[in-house]
Amino acid sequence: MTFKERTVSEFIQAVAEGSPTPGGGTVSALIAGLSSALVGMVGSLSAARLQAKTAGKRDGKNSDTQCENRDPKHLMLDMVSTANHLQMRFLALADEDSTAYNRVITAYRLPKSTEEEKQARSLAIQDALKEACLVPAQVVKFSLEVLRLTEIMVEHGMKSAMSDVAVACLAAWAGMRGAHFNVRINLPSIKDESFVNQVEGDMAICMSSGSDIFEGVMAQIEQAL
Repeated sequence: MTFKERTVSEFIQAVAEGSPTPGGGTVSALIAGLSSALVGMVGSLSAARLQAKTAGKRDGKNSDTQCENRDPKHLMLDMVSTANHLQMRFLALADEDSTAYNRVITAYRLPKSTEEEKQARSLAIQDALKEACLVPAQVVKFSLEVLRLTEIMVEHGMKSAMSDVAVACLAAWAGMRGAHFNVRINLPSIKDESFVNQVEGDMAICMSSGSDIFEGVMAQIEQAL
């Protein structure tokens, strides 16, 4: 059974059990998934409000949306579509993270009695560790995309939903940082220097951009509320 097929209670219980998976990487992916879901919710509500205004159901005074774009409704709908895609991707990554970590455990348990077994075990460990880095690295990159959506939403979404945008921004940053820690904990054990340098460089760029967006969005919301 995949994590997306479990109830919330079942997932929490699975995390609480005395096994390494699901662990922090999976939780980070799901936190980011919740963030994208909140962005989708605010986008849907904002699009509906704009549609009502267009249909003449509102007089346009004291509008609860801040979007002045040429086609604001479609901007919101595009954001909802993107958020929904990210939400499904995070759910898949939650499972992939646990699978990747289980591969690491399996690799370390391989026999090492002969020189051939030692070499095969070493290669398996290195491959598994790389996968255990690449999965949370994707969570980092997709979390940055969610943060970018909150940046747009804080400008153009419903004023009355700014607290939801704040939670989405906080959750995206939490998921992003959590995933980054899961990348960092595996990198020192990887012998491929080119791989390590590439991942570290990518993550540094993502985390710097994410931090800037997070701080900016939260500052705007603090000022607005």
